[in-house]
Amino acid sequence: MLINVDQMRYDCMSIEGHPIVDTPNLDELSRTGIRFERAYSITPSCVPARL
Repeated sequence: MLINVDQMRYDCMSIEGHPIVDTPNLDELSRTGIRFERAYSITPSCVPARL
């Protein structure tokens, strides 16, 4: 399974230390699966590409 989102910064998950956002399901997937810490975009027109 691959979950890909647009318009979401990498630090908008509680597993990344966000003080307000609570994302228990994404956190569990991050703990038990593979999480890519670096990614590249060939079309820098979305939020993940601008960070």
